[in-house]
Amino acid sequence: GQFFNVMASTGPGQPDRRVRLEIFRIGAEEPDRLIWTSEFVNIGHHGATASAAAIGPGWPPTFSKIDTANWPAGVYSADLVEQTTGVRDIRVFQLIVRSSKLSGQTICKLGINTYQAYNDWGGHCLYPNGDDIRRGLIVSFDRPTPPTFFEYDVYLVRWLESLPGTFGHVDYCSNFDFHSQPSLNSEYKLLITSSHDEYWSKEEFDQVEYRIYSLGKNTCFLGGNTAYCQIRYADVNAPVGMQTLGRQ
Repeated sequence: GQFFNVMASTGPGQPDRRVRLEIFRIGAEEPDRLIWTSEFVNIGHHGATASAAAIGPGWPPTFSKIDTANWPAGVYSADLVEQTTGVRDIRVFQLIVRSSKLSGQTICKLGINTYQAYNDWGGHCLYPNGDDIRRGLIVSFDRPTPPTFFEYDVYLVRWLESLPGTFGHVDYCSNFDFHSQPSLNSEYKLLITSSHDEYWSKEEFDQVEYRIYSLGKNTCFLGGNTAYCQIRYADVNAPVGMQTLGRQ
């Protein structure tokens, strides 16, 4: 039921484009179900400062106040489609729509933090990668992100979606959801953590430890390197429309 905004930019030296946004719910099989489509809008190029990897580029919203009130809970992916050519940029971002009511059955926690740890857009990530990519101490969720979800987690989600009734209703959440809402830990009979769920906050770790050793609730780990690194969250964002230096 929350609104969200989407920022978009063409690449350096590219002309403006006229595109629409199409958002699909990930299901058991392809093609995924189209849930929402925007009107066509113009997208131009926005630069980025040297701090964009850490605090985001601060671009103005291209698509504003997208309403999820009537969307079924699940995992979603979005494409951009050009008006004149029909060319489709696939999987430009992914998002989770949470259930408005906790089902009490199964919740699957996706390793969103790991996606950003390896995302080197803007010049750094949490790993050095050759001469061009530096190792940073902070990375932003508010920036273009490769579709890492489709490397691992999509297969788990499609499998869960193909088993109606086996696990009851399956809800999905991110690391931050689990960090900030303890009821996600206590209200569900089964917690599934997805592949490569490497970066946890201490609060998230403590909740899972409490779940297993104090509550005795079912917990399933489906990936390696789980809870390997501790992270901290901070609300640090670039002001929308900030002056940019043209760096991409």
